[in-house]
Amino acid sequence: MTQRPPDLIVVPAVMQQRLRLLGFDTQSMLRRAGLPADLFASGKARITTRQMFAVWDALAVMNPDPALGLRIGAEGATEHYDIASIAALHSPNFGEALQRLSRFKRLTCPEVIRIERSDGEVRVRFHWFLVEGHSPQLLTDGTFASVLELARRGTGTRVVPRRVELVRAHTGAQAAMLGAHFGCAPRFGAAADVIVFDEALLAQPFVTHNQDCLLYTSDAADERSSV
Repeated sequence: MTQRPPDLIVVPAVMQQRLRLLGFDTQSMLRRAGLPADLFASGKARITTRQMFAVWDALAVMNPDPALGLRIGAEGATEHYDIASIAALHSPNFGEALQRLSRFKRLTCPEVIRIERSDGEVRVRFHWFLVEGHSPQLLTDGTFASVLELARRGTGTRVVPRRVELVRAHTGAQAAMLGAHFGCAPRFGAAADVIVFDEALLAQPFVTHNQDCLLYTSDAADERSSV
């Protein structure tokens, strides 16, 4: 049986940098989340799942822009990708990219990516198993936007999901914003947050495939898992 990692999440330095580029005062954000203001000073911040959720809730309070999660997930330049995203982007196809993301998650944090195939579609869900309830809306939006951006950059095409299922209640503003970004009408009041693609997308080759980068990131992942 695969041993689950402890409730400890390393906040990548590139994520901290991305927040600053978006104009966030990270010290104020950390204080609002109930964390030390100098937590990011070393560049290797480690927090629990609940603390990470508190950070995302603080972001939502500090910036009421409903599209903030989408911006965080989709607008990052590749030079600001963390090692998991780099490995995924250089995978041979979308299916292997998801598998590599899943592997990194299992090695580095208490989160799993559930990938389910059925009736010609693939359902992708990000599940945090050490907390009850659902992840913050902002985090869900950012995660789904990053997965879609991975598919689009990797394939070099404007991938459109079959649908996006969300646990949150329906609002007209949310429906319009999310529909415009994902290219499909979101479904609200779902049992879980899920993004759904055509199953054929899994085998679509990535124009960004680079075997040398894959070897390097795999070695880096092994080193991180042994720390």
